[in-house]
Amino acid sequence: MIRILYFGQCEEAAASREEELEFVGSTDELRVLLESRYSGLKKIDWQLAVNQTLGTKDIQSGDEIALLPPFAGG
Repeated sequence: MIRILYFGQCEEAAASREEELEFVGSTDELRVLLESRYSGLKKIDWQLAVNQTLGTKDIQSGDEIALLPPFAGG
């Protein structure tokens, strides 16, 4: 079981702040799954963080996943 946290535009697209999901696989596979469930995610240039770390890696049971919308800083 993984915990998925949605932020900003990603939260709006999924109509949820968080959910738990049975999933083990790659971040690319999870991206495909989530975009098929929530078509609004396809319109957003979002990033995925696994256990507070950006980048591609395998996802294991117990991991916390964050979907992060585009952000700007100054």
